[in-house]
Amino acid sequence: MKRKKLLWINASPLKIAGGTESHSVDFINSLSKRKNIDLYVAVSKGSFIDKNINIPPDKKVYITIRSEFAPLAFFNLTKFAKKIKPDFVVGNNGKEYINTYLAGKIAKAKVLLFRHMTNKQPIFLRKYILSNIYKILAVSDYVKESLVNQKLTNVEVIPNFLSLNFSYDMKKRINFRKKFNINNKKVFLFVGRIEKGKGIFDFINFIKEVYNKDKNILAYVVGDGTDAKNAKKLVKSLKLNNVFTFTGVVSNVWDYYLLSDFFIMPSYADESFGRTAIEAMSMKNVVIAYPAGNVKFLIKNGENGFITKNKNYLQILEIYENVKENVSYLNKIKENAYEFSNKNFSEKAVVDKFIDLILEEPN
Repeated sequence: MKRKKLLWINASPLKIAGGTESHSVDFINSLSKRKNIDLYVAVSKGSFIDKNINIPPDKKVYITIRSEFAPLAFFNLTKFAKKIKPDFVVGNNGKEYINTYLAGKIAKAKVLLFRHMTNKQPIFLRKYILSNIYKILAVSDYVKESLVNQKLTNVEVIPNFLSLNFSYDMKKRINFRKKFNINNKKVFLFVGRIEKGKGIFDFINFIKEVYNKDKNILAYVVGDGTDAKNAKKLVKSLKLNNVFTFTGVVSNVWDYYLLSDFFIMPSYADESFGRTAIEAMSMKNVVIAYPAGNVKFLIKNGENGFITKNKNYLQILEIYENVKENVSYLNKIKENAYEFSNKNFSEKAVVDKFIDLILEEPN
């Protein structure tokens, strides 16, 4: 089968990773290893993406796109695209949609544009660009739902995938729990921005209620945010300093998933993907979450996790109290979650799905 030539465009100049930058690095590095893909990239020189990919100089063009209007970048991108004649061009950032679309059309390539968020797109983009490309690639069913509601029908779901570090290992779990002197305690985990909108205060209040009945617990909060100081003050006022550990931002977040038993996600935010829930599932945590955004597409209530009817931490408490002693049932939940995560969000599963979409395109 003939190799497909692919031009991946993410010309963000950011030197610290954002969501689309990390997404591009993951996909570029994975696709570069596939024999049926001939990969080229358009990136900003010295950016996070540029420094974290391994692409030969002759397969790379340097451009920088800071806004939709970027005439110099467009000129150089189009010149490069006409030279290499790609089968597909991929845009991974909303600011690049217009440039990617036009470069693709001029180079007579099929255009793929990723959507990471659910915000409604301007009518110009919907009518003249998004509806006239080969495929819009939504990173979740929730994002796809929002696009379909905007009368866009050419949508496929290609989710983010998990790092290989998210691989469950029972021996490592036992060792980590010994290292942290956990013994037989139940461990509850919160991962994400420490902000009211992400549910940090609901998490603390939930732990307070659990601790009132069971002193043999620990709670870890991994991350940082604008409400970190207030969260710590609340923990202190509730006299729970012996229960809580605030780790700050860590590079080894998978270690904390691995030593935990329950992952609590009381988010009020519009979760367009729900990465932390998927990460927790991959590490055999029992996930209990609010029905926020894509979370309701991830969790089959009572099968691979639990989801509350409303956003109220007392409902999380009720679910926990109802299942905490049913070890065999919880083990089944963990196994189902682990299987679901591996089947749908491993690097191989996601990149295979992306390549199948390209290889199966009609002439």
